[in-house]
Amino acid sequence: HCPDVVQYLERHLDALFADFRCTPQSWSETQAARQVLAALNLQLFRRRQSGQGVAELHAGMLLIQGEELQFLQAGSVGLTRVRCGASSTLVGRDGQALGGQAELALVQHSLLLQRDERVLLAPQP
Repeated sequence: HCPDVVQYLERHLDALFADFRCTPQSWSETQAARQVLAALNLQLFRRRQSGQGVAELHAGMLLIQGEELQFLQAGSVGLTRVRCGASSTLVGRDGQALGGQAELALVQHSLLLQRDERVLLAPQP
């Protein structure tokens, strides 16, 4: 069923970016992305609740503006900080590693980056 999943995801991503372009101009990029991802997450949840066979989708989005990073997380998506060749898992408000627990609702994390830092976004087991 792989082609079906890819086409399904492609349709959702197309709709996601179309919705993003339709958000009010007065909204910040973070606010628009949060609203669009939350709507997608809710739509998928409702389809699952109604018994439709919906592919499991975990989404994470990074918005970087200067040294400030906004990480929007829906599902099991984690974020790791890499500095000087050493990596460390970023911890959320609840003290757990980001992505360590699947989030049903969209969660936003605000972080600051140093110049020599990199971040790695990846699905978590």
